[in-house]
Amino acid sequence: MSELLAIVFKDQYRASEVLNDLQRREGDWVIDLDKAVVVRQTDQDKFKVLFSFDPTAEEEEIRASLWGSLLSLVFFHSLKDGIVDTTRNLFDACGVQTSEEIEPRKGAPDVKWWREILCLSNEFVRDVGAIIQPGDSALFLLLQTDKPGLVVQQLRNYGGVLVNTTLSPEQDQKLKDVLALK
Repeated sequence: MSELLAIVFKDQYRASEVLNDLQRREGDWVIDLDKAVVVRQTDQDKFKVLFSFDPTAEEEEIRASLWGSLLSLVFFHSLKDGIVDTTRNLFDACGVQTSEEIEPRKGAPDVKWWREILCLSNEFVRDVGAIIQPGDSALFLLLQTDKPGLVVQQLRNYGGVLVNTTLSPEQDQKLKDVLALK
């Protein structure tokens, strides 16, 4: 099963620092950090999204869409379209051909997918959206380890407010199916 986590820090740079520190660790779960996202909410109520993966890599386009739609849901702010557009602009700037010009990839997750297909916990969405404030940062992780409790305990040592939800086997399979889209 997978565990979806958000750790919110009362400093706009702390989430990046924690991610960097965690990536230096050893353990079977550290590979999941290569797919993490850091979000900063500026004092001007704008969001900066930092991927720990290359969103311009064709195989990561779905992951960028997945995170963008989740962030749009949590922050009630349309981030997905901006993330997808930026990714496509980077493809264009690098001269990389994409499989579609403007149309979103068929089956790519959107806010509705998180709510109606995956049935993500309303409490997770509510809590993360309420906790992060201007000047804060958050680290979002999707852990796919056999022992998420041990990882959660380690993450608590960094301070911040940790919000997590365990995905059911059915939710986990839906998530894997979406990530398998090419």
